[in-house]
Amino acid sequence: MNNELIDTYVHKIVDRRRPGVDLKFATSQNLFSSNTIDPGTNLLLRMFAAHAGRKFEKALDVGCGYGVIGASLVESGIAASADMVDRDALAVAFAQRNIGLNGLSGLNAFASLGYDDVPVGPVYDLVISNLPGKAGESVLRHMLVYASAHMMPDGQVWVVGVTPLREFIETTLRESGATLVHTEHGPRHSVYGFRPLIEPQSTTEPDLPDSVDAGIYTRGSVDFEVGDRLYTLQTNRGVPEFEKISYATRLLLEQLYVVRKRKFRTVATFNITHGYIPLAILAARMAKQIELNDRDLLALRSTQKNLSANGFNCPTETLHHDVSWLPAGDGPVDLVAGTLRGDEPNAALELGITEIAARLVRDGVAMVAGESTPVTRMLKVLDGIRGITVTERQRYRGASVAVFTKIS
Repeated sequence: MNNELIDTYVHKIVDRRRPGVDLKFATSQNLFSSNTIDPGTNLLLRMFAAHAGRKFEKALDVGCGYGVIGASLVESGIAASADMVDRDALAVAFAQRNIGLNGLSGLNAFASLGYDDVPVGPVYDLVISNLPGKAGESVLRHMLVYASAHMMPDGQVWVVGVTPLREFIETTLRESGATLVHTEHGPRHSVYGFRPLIEPQSTTEPDLPDSVDAGIYTRGSVDFEVGDRLYTLQTNRGVPEFEKISYATRLLLEQLYVVRKRKFRTVATFNITHGYIPLAILAARMAKQIELNDRDLLALRSTQKNLSANGFNCPTETLHHDVSWLPAGDGPVDLVAGTLRGDEPNAALELGITEIAARLVRDGVAMVAGESTPVTRMLKVLDGIRGITVTERQRYRGASVAVFTKIS
């Protein structure tokens, strides 16, 4: 974990003090509920402590954010240990940081797309989550129903959801055969504790669907033209550019077209959404292999699937789930192409540009697009980096792209 980079995302420190719990959490404006601990989370933890009726050996906190639920369970002693998972590398980094900040043992934070990267079988006797309100019914159903594939026979699931999800949650639990332990309705949230219907364990590992392949995130598809060929990309909920390509990406594609006949040895891309930029590079035969970098595990796996579906090999080892735009240990590159997130802190942007400059070979080219304001900030950073020359700046409808070359 790049601690210097993570430092740039820290917004404030919030406290959670209850009987048996005295915790501090570093928060980020780039993560959910950065100013205070979410009321839904507090309601869930309060109802769980009052009505679970037992202690637990190992908990799984799904969609952990900066780690409030898992840390509270272990600090209070209700759970002896807990795994905390999230698809966002920044959330995982903050959860890890908050484990250290509070000196907690028995806690582990790692990346997982839903349950995809969680051990299968009777591992956990508690699964707990603040359900993402805008994830879509197919994602929420997967979270509620497939928890059982990772649980001990006597395990419980506890979730909190916003009030508009109440009917959907109750219908899903009823249809899945779950047994309710407790239900609590607040003014804006509802809490459900239940025992899922767990089938007897077979002698072989269950054949669980990969969530991307199963289509639980699928939003639709976009046709994408490169040269004289039309490609189709599957788009997913919660990933930008799910209906159409942004102006920033269009500007970046135009700059790639300018250098389309140049052959590059090593290409790195970042903030890749559904894979438009990597696909354009591979389809134009500008490189045989490409490095994909994103802090969103769904974006990475969505892009990998789209590239494969369109005939391009994308080995898992070329995927990097990281907060860094270009993780420093992966060697030199001669083409970098990526888009800026609109919410990047200034200091994080500076570190990202420094990473690009450090990995570019001499005569290497970098193309970075985004909203015009962060691109302008980026150019000011580049002014202070020796050996970098800006060769192009284009603007269109509030978006910009900058192209720069390393000359020494």
